[in-house]
Amino acid sequence: GWEEQGQQARRVIQHVRTLTALASRMRTVVLFLSRLERRASASSSALKFYASVRLHATRTADGTRIKVVKNKEAAPFREALVALPEAEVQP
Repeated sequence: GWEEQGQQARRVIQHVRTLTALASRMRTVVLFLSRLERRASASSSALKFYASVRLHATRTADGTRIKVVKNKEAAPFREALVALPEAEVQP
């Protein structure tokens, strides 16, 4: 139940902290991609809390609209419309 979800969230944050330390030393950026679901898991909630910047991307007829939902580094709620090429899927 709830205890198991709490343990899972704590493990995720513990591992993310390890990755953050490594990424900082290597001067790199780590992106975690997830799709939206109606019911959020404990790990996705933990990542939402821990994230410095969280983006929301939606496809439109004009391209892809990216909105900054959370930003600990600068002002949030900025939007950009970008043209991303469609990925080719090979069998």
